Amino acid sequence: MVLRFLIAGDFEGLIHFAEDLGYQEKEAGYVSKCDLCLDIRKYLAGKGDFKELSPKEFYDYLESDRSIANES
Repeated sequence: MVLRFLIAGDFEGLIHFAEDLGYQEKEAGYVSKCDLCLDIRKYLAGKGDFKELSPKEFYDYLESDRSIANES
């Protein structure tokens, strides 16, 4: 489902899909569309069982890596 939006180039559709599931964009903004897309995918990976966002551990690792970086 998530890949359908990306393949179709429907980034706005992906944002609306995520918002319908409770996603909220960061007030601080994003460095690029890629940064926003990754944030959306991390959110969705935690919200549901989206096969195309496998393995879920990838997104868990990104969050733990970010936490470690913020501690430094």
